[in-house]
Amino acid sequence: MESLVLASQCSKNLNAKAFTINPDTLKLHALTTNDKNIINYNNHSIHGSLLSFFYLVDIQAICLATKEGEITLFHDDGRIEPVGVVDAGILAMEWSPDTELLIIVTEMGTLIEMTRDFQIVTEFPIDVAELGEATAVDLGWGKKETQFHGSAGKKSALTTEQPSELSKDDDFKPKISWRGDGDFFAVSTVSNNPGKRTIRVYNREGVLQNTSEPVNALEHSLSWRPSGNVIASTQRLPHRHQVVFFERNGLRHGEFTIRDDAIIHEIQWNGDSSLLAIRMTFADKTNVIQLWGSSNYYWYLKYEIRAESAPFLNMQWDSESPLRLHLLTEDGKYHNLLFASKVLRSTSLSPLSSATVAVIDGATVNFTPFKFKNVPPPMSYSQYHSDIPIIDLVFGPNPDADEVALLSVDQRIILLQNTSLTTGEIKVSRTFSVKELGGLVRQITWIKPNVILALRYNHELNTDEIIVIDFSTEVISTHAIDLPNEQMNIIEIIYNIDIEISAFQTAAGKVYEIINNDGEYYCIQRAIFGSACPWFACTSIDIGSDDLQVAWIGLTYRNKLYVNDTVIAIDCTSFTIHNEFLILSTLEHVAKFLSLRLSLDNFKLPEKDALTIGFNERSRRIEQGAKIVVATPHHVNLVFQMPRGNLETVSPRALVLSKVRDAVDKKDYRTAFVECRKHRLDLNILIDHNPEQFTQCIGEFVKQIHEVDYLNLIISSLRNEDVTKTMYQPLESSKDEAKDCSDKVNTACDLIRKELESITGKDYNQSILTTDAKKVPPALEDAMTRILDIKVKQSVEAAESSLKYLIFLVDVDKLYDIALGMYDFTLVLMVAQHSHKDPRDYLPFLSELQKLEFNYQRFKIDDHLLKREKAITHLSKCSEAAKYDELLSYMKQHKLYKTGLDLFEVGTEKQLKIVLAFAEYEFEIREFVEAGMLYEMAKDYQNAYESYVLALMHKEAFTMGMILGINKQEIADSLMEGIVMDRRFRDAAQIYIEFLEKPLLGIEQLLKGHFWAEAIMYAHKYNLKHLVEDSIKPALQNYAHVFIEEFDEMFVTFEKQYKRLCKVRIDKEKKRELQLEGGVVDDRLDNIDMFSDTASMATTRVTGTTGRTTYTGLTGMTGRTGKTGRARRKMARKRAAGKDAAFEDEYLIKSLKSMVEKVNLMTDETKSLIRSLMTNMFIADAKAVQRSFKAMMTIIKSHSEEIFVPIKPLISVPPALVNPENIDEEIEELKPAVIIPPVLNASKWWSDAFDGF
Repeated sequence: MESLVLASQCSKNLNAKAFTINPDTLKLHALTTNDKNIINYNNHSIHGSLLSFFYLVDIQAICLATKEGEITLFHDDGRIEPVGVVDAGILAMEWSPDTELLIIVTEMGTLIEMTRDFQIVTEFPIDVAELGEATAVDLGWGKKETQFHGSAGKKSALTTEQPSELSKDDDFKPKISWRGDGDFFAVSTVSNNPGKRTIRVYNREGVLQNTSEPVNALEHSLSWRPSGNVIASTQRLPHRHQVVFFERNGLRHGEFTIRDDAIIHEIQWNGDSSLLAIRMTFADKTNVIQLWGSSNYYWYLKYEIRAESAPFLNMQWDSESPLRLHLLTEDGKYHNLLFASKVLRSTSLSPLSSATVAVIDGATVNFTPFKFKNVPPPMSYSQYHSDIPIIDLVFGPNPDADEVALLSVDQRIILLQNTSLTTGEIKVSRTFSVKELGGLVRQITWIKPNVILALRYNHELNTDEIIVIDFSTEVISTHAIDLPNEQMNIIEIIYNIDIEISAFQTAAGKVYEIINNDGEYYCIQRAIFGSACPWFACTSIDIGSDDLQVAWIGLTYRNKLYVNDTVIAIDCTSFTIHNEFLILSTLEHVAKFLSLRLSLDNFKLPEKDALTIGFNERSRRIEQGAKIVVATPHHVNLVFQMPRGNLETVSPRALVLSKVRDAVDKKDYRTAFVECRKHRLDLNILIDHNPEQFTQCIGEFVKQIHEVDYLNLIISSLRNEDVTKTMYQPLESSKDEAKDCSDKVNTACDLIRKELESITGKDYNQSILTTDAKKVPPALEDAMTRILDIKVKQSVEAAESSLKYLIFLVDVDKLYDIALGMYDFTLVLMVAQHSHKDPRDYLPFLSELQKLEFNYQRFKIDDHLLKREKAITHLSKCSEAAKYDELLSYMKQHKLYKTGLDLFEVGTEKQLKIVLAFAEYEFEIREFVEAGMLYEMAKDYQNAYESYVLALMHKEAFTMGMILGINKQEIADSLMEGIVMDRRFRDAAQIYIEFLEKPLLGIEQLLKGHFWAEAIMYAHKYNLKHLVEDSIKPALQNYAHVFIEEFDEMFVTFEKQYKRLCKVRIDKEKKRELQLEGGVVDDRLDNIDMFSDTASMATTRVTGTTGRTTYTGLTGMTGRTGKTGRARRKMARKRAAGKDAAFEDEYLIKSLKSMVEKVNLMTDETKSLIRSLMTNMFIADAKAVQRSFKAMMTIIKSHSEEIFVPIKPLISVPPALVNPENIDEEIEELKPAVIIPPVLNASKWWSDAFDGF
């Protein structure tokens, strides 16, 4: 779908007869000749007829050869080196692509192969009978004599082929052409007998490989396609003139017909094999060069160049720039033409635009409006046939893009209407000539209904000019725009219909906007690209805001995409502008979407990591080599052209979501729903995109989507999830806070049901039942009640239909249980009739239930439905005494003690029996605290005492013991051992002092628990003052020393582990950077099984055996076995102990956290210790304790923010494994632990008497 346009043009009058170019410096070398066969170059004359003039890059010299056989080298340093003379004369000469070999065809019919140093490699005659060493061996199968010839009869098998003839236009000269890689070359010569032209293929050593099959009227033109697949030549038949192709083996391989009667002088492929240039002369003596290109097995006439003053003498494609063509005319003028391959489409982003794309094919212009039709090339939806080839095309300034202006090769502008063929046929509205402007107009752009800008080259001033053409009247008026510089090389002019901006770009990459001030045109520079961008556009961004910004977009030949002065992509192959997005394709075969709602500062592609998440609308995989043709404005279609030429229309997620969001914003819910349903989007977006609007416009929502099936589909798709945050995040950043979706389903169902219930005249029973079934939890009882109402208010048939639909939504067995739980036997029978249950099973069951007493009947139903709590409630209401024993048994069987406590009044006999049973159960499960409390409630003090003793609840145990008259010493003996083992020293002291009146033993327990103040208090209270000096103070001072030593050691450990953590993180970050660059990978991957044992599908594996990250496709993973449970436990133990280097940072953080938590626990004890030391005059020890604890607190505060940060994983799971279905549980083991940072205790622990804190 690409057409060829002339981007740049320059000319020089060299008065030359030949030229060559140094590809390194792009310097042009030219020579002159005169009528006396004297060649003049670099002030040196050579007698003879020029044959070859070629620049040798490696030796920095020009090789000049004459037909008489003389070869001379002209070095750049001025040296002239005569090489020698080929005595037989030279008819053809061609250097290999690497300039290592030279092929010469002499007038004696021999072929000479030489090295660059002009040493002969081989020499042999060309016209030989052999066909070549690579010719296929004929085994005699399928001969003509043995084949069936149909109505022609057997005689046709005996006919001999007619001898081939030479074309009348043949120049009888040999031609040589090399393949692009230099491994083979072809020679086309006229054989002496029987007088036919033959193409022979030789290898690099000069050995004949193949000879072409006989082709009648084959001409002298010869060019081997650089890609190597075909050799091109021409054939002139009586009824047509065509370009024919040969394979390397000499067999024909297709052709295409030249559309004009002409003499073909030469053909030549460009460097990338995309274009074939044909130099020819028409019957009317017009000399032209036609550029042909193929797509989808069809050959297009891409461009036609006509000689202006004199015929073309020579043409040569540039070796570095594939689309640059060098020409030389017979009057000595040199022309440099740079072409660009572009998709011709309108810049209109209006909803009226038909997204028409035009393709120029010589005198025919093909139109396809992709909004309505997708017609694959070479076909098209409509065509316009001109009488002369078209060289440029531009769409009109109207939003519907239905008008087109054509520029013909004879410098006429043709205005067309109705090109999208919405009605009628294509019409020519006006035609006028621009030849009188002077120079060659090569591009046009249509900026107003009656104004066209034309880009032309001024030969006299050697510069480009932009001409304003006003055709509002019959008389055409023109004037030139004042350009910033006198010498400007402009490569393209554009016009954006939507923002009404016209601009042009120079070969230096500078972008100028053309300002129209009441008919006065002037230019302002707006941007500058890093280099020239043959693909150039502009658009407005930050749409939706009050301040629109213009983005100038350019794509270079080297795949750099510029937006103003910034490169946003370095692998872009094509781009287009949609009304919501800048869409580009990349060398990674991905289409990317950049929202135009972003501001200029944020107008850039997201990081690669952001493109790997699921449900990503920012990118889409495309076929290799695909390029963008057009994106339909305000629609979801994006058209790609594959490398072979066929088209593919896709609906990318970004465009679909954009249309859905826009439709929801406009309250066009039906359009949004249709798009979601067609493209399989989650229907929750209809609500989540604007939930407030949905709530307010629920009536409009139901009115637009009124079909019952559609409503059922929407309701059944509801989830308590905001899909705009999880699945379909907007491309532009959103500052909206996350919405609470915990009750979204219920709210939406209630709104829809309320609206449907208010509608009369239409049956929405199914949709209403769907709202009940979809609620969380499902309101099935409401649904069943609704069915009963339908049966009463409407009809039995309607109720049956509704029930069948509800059974479609919900399991029928579940509905049966729901109906039974409603205690409505009529409803139960209705459901049972539509289930697979056997009437012999459920009818007797229902009959037995109907015979039972009311409460007992409900008990049996609830017990059958496993509703134990409701069942025991109904059982407690039964009046029979025997039912109470059944209740106790049922309660114990199903452990319904908590429910049983509320069944009877507090303090009654029935309630106390339940309490006692509950207490026995708690005692059995060793919940002694609860058991003691319940025994005490039931006034069973003996069991309560035993329970409290086992629970080590000393206060309650002494209370029960004293009630039972048990000796205090006996009570204390039963409790003391357990309390001391539990390190409850304060409780032990209380027992000794308050119950047993043994203060000495109590003080001893207080010293064990470090309760210094209480120990001193009881020493004074019980007149044991000597203990203060003898026992308490020594113990206090000794513990202070232990405390200081412990915290000093903890400080050293903390500092050491912190430093080690910093080093581990630095090393880990280096490994991660290497991994991102394709370097060292995580060694843990060699020890895990990333796939399950049953994996047998083609997938991706990461291996680290070579020190590189490699992704290898595997097809049989069954040979790998997962780690055993023992191995996993061993790995977990190594990880917890810090012996696994991969998780060392995790171990260190956990260790540091445990130290912080210990400091928090010791805060109150430290406070008590400092006060006790001070009051007992151990000032130095108190200072040391405070200093040691302060040092620990300080180092924790200073490093906490650095220590407790999220742990970064070393490896990144490959994108193919992002889907949870492909991730084995072992991958989860590699995830770092989430460690919650501890909060340091901020309470005051220090003494202000010292240095404070």
